[in-house]
Amino acid sequence: MDAKQPSDAGRTAPRAVGPYRHTARAAGLVFVSGQIPVDPATGALVE
Repeated sequence: MDAKQPSDAGRTAPRAVGPYRHTARAAGLVFVSGQIPVDPATGALVE
């Protein structure tokens, strides 16, 4: 996959916690990253 490829995440998507994109496209497929349950307003884990 091309590292310079733009992200497909919308403006309302929560900010990534790590150095990765929310989605990536390759060979006609869309790959979606996993998300941990974090409240975007507080940054606290949701139980």
